[in-house]
Amino acid sequence: MKKKIFEAALAGIDDKYILEASEVELGRLFGKPTRADKPLKFAFIAAAVCVMALAASLSGMWLDTTPPEITDPPQSTAPGQPPVIPEGYKLSALTFVSNGNGTSTIDGVVDAETVEEIVVQDRDLDSIYAYEPIEEYDFPHHTFHTIVINGNTVIDSIKFYDGYRNITEITVPEGVEELPYRAFYDFTDLQKINLPSTLKVISDSAFVGCESLAEIDLPDGLEKIGNSAFSGCISMTEIRIPKSVVEIGKDPLPCSANLKKISVPFIGRTREEPDTMYYLLSFGHTTAAPVVSLLDEIEVTDALYIAKETFNFNVRRIVLNEGIVSIGSEAFCGMNYEPTQKYHMQYPVVLPDSVQILHTYPGKNITSLHLGPNVKEFSFSVFTPLAELRQITVSEENQHFCAVDNVLFTADMKDLVLFPRVSEITEYSVPNSVETVGDYAFYQSDLRELYLPEGVTYIGFGAFRYSTIRSVNIPSSVKYVGYLVLNNSNVTVYCAAPSLPEEWDEECFEFMVKVKWSVYYVGPETTDLPIEAIRAASPKEIIVAEGNPVYRSDKGVLFNKDMTELILFPASQKKYEYFVPKSVKVIDSGAFYNTLYLMRVIIAEGVEKIESRAFDAPQKELALYSYAAKKPDGWADDWMTDDKSLSCFWEYRDDMYI
Repeated sequence: MKKKIFEAALAGIDDKYILEASEVELGRLFGKPTRADKPLKFAFIAAAVCVMALAASLSGMWLDTTPPEITDPPQSTAPGQPPVIPEGYKLSALTFVSNGNGTSTIDGVVDAETVEEIVVQDRDLDSIYAYEPIEEYDFPHHTFHTIVINGNTVIDSIKFYDGYRNITEITVPEGVEELPYRAFYDFTDLQKINLPSTLKVISDSAFVGCESLAEIDLPDGLEKIGNSAFSGCISMTEIRIPKSVVEIGKDPLPCSANLKKISVPFIGRTREEPDTMYYLLSFGHTTAAPVVSLLDEIEVTDALYIAKETFNFNVRRIVLNEGIVSIGSEAFCGMNYEPTQKYHMQYPVVLPDSVQILHTYPGKNITSLHLGPNVKEFSFSVFTPLAELRQITVSEENQHFCAVDNVLFTADMKDLVLFPRVSEITEYSVPNSVETVGDYAFYQSDLRELYLPEGVTYIGFGAFRYSTIRSVNIPSSVKYVGYLVLNNSNVTVYCAAPSLPEEWDEECFEFMVKVKWSVYYVGPETTDLPIEAIRAASPKEIIVAEGNPVYRSDKGVLFNKDMTELILFPASQKKYEYFVPKSVKVIDSGAFYNTLYLMRVIIAEGVEKIESRAFDAPQKELALYSYAAKKPDGWADDWMTDDKSLSCFWEYRDDMYI
């Protein structure tokens, strides 16, 4: 045993309480007077005094206890045997185990009356005996937990009797590196504990049930906090976990209404294993511990990730460290004052520039969203809580995303990622460069009309779900449409495909949605149409939105705005006869290409020009009737082609019967 340990332990104990010693060496070790003519044994009267003095010197528990006085010292016994016990007392003994390095560990306390010999293995010394009054204390109720490491020596701190609950302050000496399992378990009156700078580990349940512990200063250099370390510390108002911590157990912090501020290096078991904030909060040592309803502040000081649903309760302020690379979905959803409902956090949070993966965005009623310079992955779940989102901006340094007119795209403008929920416009035409409309891209948007250009190949899950869109088109280039892109009974979907393509999700539209198949829709802002793509889609109807500045449709046929140019007759339209409107002066090339049902076309008298192969490859015999006596000079030589299915009749009159 180290001399300085027991010198401190025995300081202030009057010599009259020293009854016997086993060896001269032991007496010298403790610095006490010895009897040279016989082996000495130390016996300490009133165990509550002697043992508590030992623990107090090691762990800072200074208690004012007056031991009962023994007037007649007991007679000595044979070496190795317990001394004679004074009347009214019982004998206990501290037992030791060698640490293998010249030091010993107190192993516990035993009833010395039931053993023949107790040996300290380091020096083959007898145990230290202690008397305690039988009437005042009941020894079997004592419990023992290792809580102090002094240098390399582990000393057991003893809860001597029920009075340990009255201890209000403890100082753990320098040199201690670990507080072991249940070190201060159930110290209900403990208000303050002073921890040494050498502390590395706080083990599982170390402070469980310390209901009065209101403050604790964890030293820099602490590396591990065990499971439920502070569970039940319901008086704690704030706690700062230093950055040096590399491992945090489950539920280490109390879940208490009194807890207002948390500073934690990371959330999860280790810095590299993110988890929710609930992982850090315990329902406590007692069932009366309330659930955290509102925190003033959470500071994350050294995290890499913020996990899914991390802050799932009300918190006024969240401070995130630079270095975080990922924000999980629903990370900032919080408990509102109604305990049964979840709402997204309504207080602002500044996201560090280091964020690369953004699956949620902080805020409930915010109107603007900003992507920092390093964001490279963006999830639809970011959008779901932002009911008032009006503005979307992206850092100029970001190489992965861009924002155009408050709409979020990938940097190459091929993927439309996010459209704001609240917009000043009611009609929107997606840029021609876009190939993909992402999951939930127009979720709950307040648009009325949406136009997708030819070239879009993919429409993601729920892309237009819960929006106010009244009309949207699915062009012929679309290869895939995800599950429930629409569930609005007031919307009309115009699909260029003749029926549900096999590659589309079979439940892409809810049963209430009105779907018009084989209809090509031209949006309100479209000024340049892919005529060849429309022709290849072979629609049965072409519809142009009102207000389009360039195009117009009449009875499903595509014209220019003033209807002087017939651009395209839908190949699949179920008409057997068609009268070209009198306003038409030009019929474009391929205007009547590959018609499926058409049998007669009456060419208006005012048609001045017909482009090459305007009538080509009909699927039925097609008869053309012209008011002219012969082919006008403005008609192309091959306006009708040499197809045997085609024939032309000149000098048509309105009163002729066809």
